This record gives sequence, C-alpha cells and structure tokens, in this order.
Amino acid sequence: MSWDEPLEWTAEEAEQFERLPRELEPDPGLEDRTIVALHRRGLLGGRPRTHSLRLVVAAAAASFIVGLLIGRTGRPAGNDSGSAIAAHADSSRATVTWIVGI
Repeated sequence: MSWDEPLEWTAEEAEQFERLPRELEPDPGLEDRTIVALHRRGLLGGRPRTHSLRLVVAAAAASFIVGLLIGRTGRPAGNDSGSAIAAHADSSRATVTWIVGI
C-alpha cells in the first residue's frame, strides 16, 4: 500500500469517522490565560498611555498655533495664490452683476 492510493474504509470505520466532531473546542482556560498574558504586556485594559496622549495633544496644539500665525500674518512667503483668489473674487462679482443686473 502506498500513500497515493485511496483508503478503503469498512462500514464501521466510515460510521466512526462520520461521528467525529468537525471542530475542536479550545481548552476552557485558554481565554483566561490569553487575557492575563495581554494584561501583563500592557496590551489590554489598564490606564491609557499618557505619553502618547500628551504627544497627540501637543501636536494638535502646535498645528492650531501654526494655523493661527499663518492666518494672522497673511499668506506664506513665495505663495502667489492670494492674487489668484482676489482675481477670482473680482471675476465672480462681475459675473453675478452681469447675471442679476445689479
């Protein structure tokens, strides 16, 4: 008999094979051991990591302050989009005036 030949089952063997469970149930303590291991590594529950929270708050505050500074001082140097916006606003007013007749 070689490994590539199909197995010949007796009727009793086929019946026993059909009665086997199709899924294995995990060990009852597996979930508890997993939770304990994750707690020990600091990956589950507990206090939130304050250093990462501080970094997020600092980055948000820095972005807000930079936005305020750019907004108050005008457009950044080298950016010529301000004149394009003004030209667009003038052309839009002219279009509205022409359509409405004001």
